[in-house]
Amino acid sequence: MEDLMKRGFNLFQLLVIVAIVCIASVSFAATTNPSPASPGYSTIVLPFYNLTSTRNGAFSFKAPVGYSIKSASVTARAVSGTNPTLKVRHKDNAYVSYSGTLNSAGTVKDLTLTTRPVISDEVLQSIDLITGGTSPVFSNITLTLFLKRL
Repeated sequence: MEDLMKRGFNLFQLLVIVAIVCIASVSFAATTNPSPASPGYSTIVLPFYNLTSTRNGAFSFKAPVGYSIKSASVTARAVSGTNPTLKVRHKDNAYVSYSGTLNSAGTVKDLTLTTRPVISDEVLQSIDLITGGTSPVFSNITLTLFLKRL
């Protein structure tokens, strides 16, 4: 009888696990945000080290294919100075794709996408880092881009 109780209890556990997995798979199927591992999606992480003054064109590149920018964020591990600000701006040739201002360390700042958030195929891309405040120092800046291939 005890064997049956054990087996019955294990069967109950198995049924609960199967029910949880089924419910979870249904909720994941309704998710509108695709996985970064989905075909055509890429995540790019750009590290910048210590920044004490404005750097227009701090990073420039040409992409081999076109991308739509789905999200962009920036963070800094340490920030010092009086009223320090760091504006991050991306330009696709002359068009601004996203921008935003970071004021403190340890927080992730989502950048605002413009009406044309793209990285065009074989067009010069430029990322500007514009500092403000008195004696600003931003350490270990990380810019993260989530992209979809056009």
